[in-house]
Amino acid sequence: MVAYYSGYTDIHATDYQKLSEEWDNLDAAIHVMASESLWQTLFRINQNLNQAWFAQGFFDRAQRAYQLAYQGALELADDAQIAENLFRQGLAATELGQLNEARAFFEKALILFEEQGDAVSVSDVQYEFARLYLDQGDFELAKQALTESFQVKSLLSDQRGLAQVKYRQARLHQTLSDYQVASKLAYEAVRIQENLGEVLDLIRTLRILVWIHSYSQEFQQAQDCAIRALRLAKELNDRGEIASALYSLAEAERRNQNYEKALSLARESLVLLEQMGDVRSQGAVILLVTIIYRN
Repeated sequence: MVAYYSGYTDIHATDYQKLSEEWDNLDAAIHVMASESLWQTLFRINQNLNQAWFAQGFFDRAQRAYQLAYQGALELADDAQIAENLFRQGLAATELGQLNEARAFFEKALILFEEQGDAVSVSDVQYEFARLYLDQGDFELAKQALTESFQVKSLLSDQRGLAQVKYRQARLHQTLSDYQVASKLAYEAVRIQENLGEVLDLIRTLRILVWIHSYSQEFQQAQDCAIRALRLAKELNDRGEIASALYSLAEAERRNQNYEKALSLARESLVLLEQMGDVRSQGAVILLVTIIYRN
């Protein structure tokens, strides 16, 4: 069983249809690996499934697997895997809305990455801290974390990382109603992501541009970005991004006073989010539905 499913994920790591046929069996295989202390195999299968878990909204599955891998890393005294699985648990906790738990995981991971001299991972943690700070309204801390992350990624000539930081800086400036700066940063990120072919990152940047254009009263540009983000998300078959793109497009349609279309899109997003168990995002969509009815 273990050999079959570890090989299965080697082959089908990005084939979400194939994986959907085997999720329960994959969960069982992961638990067998842990019970038999097959830690290296567990580390490998987790690495294979990272993208799929998050793309399909299976954050609870991911969190359970990272917890098991963390216990294995402790047993092996493998500092690199200990740090990696603390970081991964922080990512899953963030998506599940467990922000205090996420911060604790990231803080522990950061200490280990710094001790290991892993500059790339340190900058990745700072990038995730920025998201937590933004969600909690700590804008100065978010700015500081993004500046530190940007400096490291610049030294390493990490173009994808630089674009990711620009995206999150755009989100920060959009939150602060500094739409001109937000737009400039977002389009800088778009150009890099297009050149690199980083479609998932591009989708997220397009979604933030929907809000930047909407708040700037540029409704046609907002709609164009939302339509493109939804098309790309469907091409990737990424349920989380499809749901988020539907939500963004619903907002763009609301701003264009297409209320029936907006309501339909919001409901479609809500169905996906309910299937994924993403309670935090459901709240945002429900609020949008309420606003649409009020309009």
